[in-house]
Amino acid sequence: MSHRAARWPQIAIDAGPVAAGPRSGIGQATAGLLDALTDVWPTDWPAPIAWINSPRHPLPTGDRWLRSGLWRVVHTRWSGKMLLRGWQWLDRPKLERLVGAIDLVHSPSGVIPSVRAARRILTVHDLYFRHRPEHTDTYGGRYFAATYPRRLPHVDACVCISQFTRAELLRFYPVDPARLRVIHWGVDVSHFRPEPADGDGALLASLGVRRPY
Repeated sequence: MSHRAARWPQIAIDAGPVAAGPRSGIGQATAGLLDALTDVWPTDWPAPIAWINSPRHPLPTGDRWLRSGLWRVVHTRWSGKMLLRGWQWLDRPKLERLVGAIDLVHSPSGVIPSVRAARRILTVHDLYFRHRPEHTDTYGGRYFAATYPRRLPHVDACVCISQFTRAELLRFYPVDPARLRVIHWGVDVSHFRPEPADGDGALLASLGVRRPY
C-alpha cells in the first residue's frame, strides 16, 4: 500500500502534566514536546490529540502549543486516584473511551494507560522509586513500583532519557531491549545557551568533569 493510500495515524499525547498544578520538570518537558511537535506536524496528518485529565486545574492557556490551534484538546475531569487504580487493578477504563479512536498514545510521564488496541509509548525519566522508596508517595513512585513489573513488558516502546535509565530498566524489568530507545531531553535555546567564561576549564577539571558529558 502506498503512503498516499494509507490512513495516517491518529496520535494522542497524555498532556496531563502541563496542567497538574505548579508545573514540575515533567510538566515543562511535556510542554516543550508539544511546542516542538506543533512546529513539525505534517499538514496531511490528523490533528493530534492532547488529552488532559485535570479535575481541578484549568488548561494552560498561555502555552504556545495550545494557542496554535493545531491540537484537538480533550479535557476530562476524572479523579486521578481512581483512574490510576482502575488501570492498575482492573485494566479499565480504556483510554479510547476517554479520547476516542486512536492508533498510538505517548505518555511523557511514564504512566501506563489501559487501551483497547492503541500502541503505547512511554517516556521513562528515572527509577528513583527503586532506590529511595521511602521518599515516594502512593500515587507517584509507589504506583510505578507496583505497576511496572506487570505492565511495562507489554508496552510497545519506551523512550529513555539517558543510557543510565535504559540500563536501569533492563536491570530491574523483563523488557525487550529492542523496545528501549535513548532520546535525550531537548534544550530550550531561548532560555539556555552556552556562555563560556574564563576559568570554566579549571573548574571542570577540579570537579573531574570531562567530555563527553
